Amino acid sequence: MKYQCIPDTYNKRKIEEKGFSDLEFENLQKKYIESFEKWLMQKIDLGNINQCIANCKSSIPVMEDKEYNIYHKNSSLGNDYLYLRNNVHIENLSEQELSELYNSILAEESLAEEFLHKTIAKVLYENGDATYYGIPSPESEVPSKSIVLEFAYDQKKCNSIEQVINIRNSFAEIQKEIIESNRNNSDFPIFLLMYNGIPDLFRESMMRKESGKESIVK
Repeated sequence: MKYQCIPDTYNKRKIEEKGFSDLEFENLQKKYIESFEKWLMQKIDLGNINQCIANCKSSIPVMEDKEYNIYHKNSSLGNDYLYLRNNVHIENLSEQELSELYNSILAEESLAEEFLHKTIAKVLYENGDATYYGIPSPESEVPSKSIVLEFAYDQKKCNSIEQVINIRNSFAEIQKEIIESNRNNSDFPIFLLMYNGIPDLFRESMMRKESGKESIVK
């Protein structure tokens, strides 16, 4: 795959067997993400989350990594700080489901909610009980059978400890909003992670890949 994914849980054998090119696979992922995020925005109140960000007592530096971070590049949430963080396992779809996905691209239509509800577990969930989204730690561990959102900002651009503390306070407020959304949502559990860009896992992984060295940061 062209982009580094963390965790790297894609079934490369299935991807090869189905003959996906990198561009084709990414376009199919993008369509699924767009449709799912449209559905997701019915479950969470982005207005309240945007207000938490706006109310932060300090500026929040944007993580400008969309050139090499596939999770940020393909987002359609329209938010510089909030992103869907799940891997999108298009390779797990059946031939019939792939046909429906292709047809939605050709018709320039969103995937039906019924289709998303039917495929969410095989496309967005991971195997096992827990998954690490970054360097293994309690902060990066999330239940595998869940939707994972990421609050991202560039801590390297912060000028003071006070600024970092204020941003973390805003993150805590956003977490409260997500917890409230979970109470009212029976379709899927939602969890929120923080990514501060230290280290910039995706840039370091890309550099390793380009240099021919080990490309997976776990």
